[in-house]
Amino acid sequence: LAAGGHALANRGRRSEVNASYAHDLKLQLDVECQEVAEAVIMSRYPGHAIMGEEGSAPDASADFEWIIDPIDGTLNYFHGLPHWCASVAVRRPGGPILAGCVHLPVLDECFAAAEGLPATLNGDPIRVSATARLSDAMLLTGLGKPPHGEPYDLTLLGRVANTAQKTRVLGAAAVDICYVACGRVDAYVDAGICLWDYAAAEIITRRAGGRAGEIGVLPDGRVRYLASNGVIHDEVRTLCGG
Repeated sequence: LAAGGHALANRGRRSEVNASYAHDLKLQLDVECQEVAEAVIMSRYPGHAIMGEEGSAPDASADFEWIIDPIDGTLNYFHGLPHWCASVAVRRPGGPILAGCVHLPVLDECFAAAEGLPATLNGDPIRVSATARLSDAMLLTGLGKPPHGEPYDLTLLGRVANTAQKTRVLGAAAVDICYVACGRVDAYVDAGICLWDYAAAEIITRRAGGRAGEIGVLPDGRVRYLASNGVIHDEVRTLCGG
């Protein structure tokens, strides 16, 4: 909430670019929002470790590790689109995610879940959809970031778009996976994302009754990823070659 609130309050500074790449940007507010999140965590748990998109403070002896994506959907944020979030999760180092929260400040939506508890949206329980066939399903997908400015590989997008009822590319993995959790869409698949992109949203989807996890590992350490309502999971995974 603190990280998302900082990004929302400073939208007028979203043009402060620290680095620019062929298909991505790094903003000063990415850095600031992670610092805001870290400050909240460290004020309560000074001995815990941090893994963040904007830098990490690893500690093999720490009991817990926090995984932070301060602004997921940075390019959406930069252009003024409301589809972005702050995402924070926690686990024992190297272990499964124990709890996660995804905050969409513009839409005033907060998804959360923890082991042993139901997934919620603004405090109310949520559940994945019951869609039983891929041909009736709404899917979201991500294109992945091509390395070194190479052209996008649109093979996965083509397969999904030609099989599902409808496919959308919205540009914020954590938000998209949470939309699976609350039943707005039936699955999300991505050709290459990182742990901080999906950590919080994954436990939210699982606690909402869905299935989520990697379906392959890329040479650069990113993963091919699938989250679904569970009913169409195997069908989508086969389509993706996972």
